Amino acid sequence: MRGIRMWVWVLAAAVVCCAARADELIADLVPAEQVRRAVAAGTAELFVEAVGASKDQEEAAEAIVSGARAAVQREVNRHLRQIRTGVDSAEAGYASEAQMVKAVREVEQSMVEDMRALTGEEQVAGFERFERDRRRGALLGVYGRGPCPMDTRAELRQLKVVVAEPGATNASSDSPEQLLAAAVTQSEKELDRALVAVGAAEQAYLKSARGSDQDAQKATRNEANAAGDRLVRAQALAWRRITARLEPATVDVLLRVRGKRWFEQHRGSSGELFFGSDETPPTVREVLRLELTEAQRNAVVERLAKFDASYLAMLRAWTTKLDDEAVSGVRGNAHNQLLEPRDALRKELEKDVLAMLTDTQRQAYDVSPLVEKTGPWDVEEEREGVR
Repeated sequence: MRGIRMWVWVLAAAVVCCAARADELIADLVPAEQVRRAVAAGTAELFVEAVGASKDQEEAAEAIVSGARAAVQREVNRHLRQIRTGVDSAEAGYASEAQMVKAVREVEQSMVEDMRALTGEEQVAGFERFERDRRRGALLGVYGRGPCPMDTRAELRQLKVVVAEPGATNASSDSPEQLLAAAVTQSEKELDRALVAVGAAEQAYLKSARGSDQDAQKATRNEANAAGDRLVRAQALAWRRITARLEPATVDVLLRVRGKRWFEQHRGSSGELFFGSDETPPTVREVLRLELTEAQRNAVVERLAKFDASYLAMLRAWTTKLDDEAVSGVRGNAHNQLLEPRDALRKELEKDVLAMLTDTQRQAYDVSPLVEKTGPWDVEEEREGVR
């Protein structure tokens, strides 16, 4: 009898745990300084797209989200103003922070319930996806470290690639549309679980770090690191699962986006990067601004296309290695294995393009404005700025 009672307690605890996990909200999972992500600006648009909302539902959703965002802003302002004017102790600051998070959580919970009430029975599956999209978008922005820091569905939406809900069309289960839908949905669910776990583990570590129990800090830090490793693996598996169902040209576009996001994420640790994965190197852009003959311009464009093809092949091989490391859990040196060859490829391109110029064109190039991400810059602009 005692054994049966014990199993009942275990099952009950498991049910409670699952229910709590299902009820996790963004405000519970992000650092306090990121609590605004609980109600992001594009929440209404995500809802409309996911549930196929009518015009009335769209207008109601926009009103709900607008009110929730205003309520979040009030709570954040209250906390920041209290901190700005000074608090008596660190504990008082933590208490104000906790009050802010609790209030934002209540706003988020109310928003979710109000938006759920807008949907009909046929929109239940879409609403569940809306919740995944909403949470995933927010948490990837905070915890999206790893080999693939991107929301694949959002990127496919930008490329006008339609991802249906599994079973939502009359196509057979082994059709390309349904295989893609199944791959995206499975990947999103796994990624959502991994992101929730990372958020919960990070918050537990933060809480223990504010205490004096060194053993608790070590345990929660180890769990946060393990949860981060599981997230990295989920990202890599999601990428492989989804791209296996896409056209090669679409995969190449996504690969460039992925490379660019990865470089932006690691910019601080790898130094200043000369260009992103989908950008023309600045030297070539500067040359193309010169007065070139048609033959020269065509030669530069042809050489750039050759460079681009080589770089894309390099990017494919590198991401495969990066994902192999993520899936196996064996940390390697894939980072440097792309940076150095990429720079060598870029330098070879620049050397070839500059060799195409005449002496007069090269002189014009040497004094021409630099092309930076913010636009052209030259010494005359600097001189005007110091007058």
